[in-house]
Amino acid sequence: MSTFSPRRLSAFTLTELLVAVAIISALAAFLIPALSTAFERSRSTKCLGHLRQLALGMSQYADEHNNQFPLGGNDASSVGASAWYFAIAPYMGIADGEMGLAPKPRAVGPFLCPSFKPLENRAASYGINIYMMNLYSPWRYKRLVCPNPAGTILIGEKNYNTDQVYPTGASARSAVEKRHLDGANYVMVDLHAEYIAGDLPATDSRWKWW
Repeated sequence: MSTFSPRRLSAFTLTELLVAVAIISALAAFLIPALSTAFERSRSTKCLGHLRQLALGMSQYADEHNNQFPLGGNDASSVGASAWYFAIAPYMGIADGEMGLAPKPRAVGPFLCPSFKPLENRAASYGINIYMMNLYSPWRYKRLVCPNPAGTILIGEKNYNTDQVYPTGASARSAVEKRHLDGANYVMVDLHAEYIAGDLPATDSRWKWW
């Protein structure tokens, strides 16, 4: 005759549970920042792709306008629909009206950085270097005039609803926004895009060559 002997049920003790929770918490503390950094690097790479598209639009515009980049400034009384956003949109396959009405664009497609969190309604993600605007000086925005096109900024990242950007710290509305791991992406006058870490003060030669 066989006798039934119930198995002893095994379970975690309170100490074991606390140790497991501590290990998981420690792993999370290491992994979450690493994952966040990896995701931001991915968004920064996508942002660079957007800027390359903007550079292509700038290039095609300049090819048809005597090697001149489009107007900067989004003051309707002085520029209106000629602001650079609207000037290069047709070269990028963006339909009329898709970006809204001048002077304030609605960020769409490559005008929108994946890390962008607008501080103003309808703000776009990028601005033209104020020193490369023809409103600033009529001859300086010709791309063939620049003696160091690979080292002079044409477009930078910004936030507020203005299409201009210039050295960090100049003003809250016009400063570069470092939204990619304490750095930002830029398009240079030779129309290549690159990431630059840290601040670029007003004295940095990459803002202007003269």
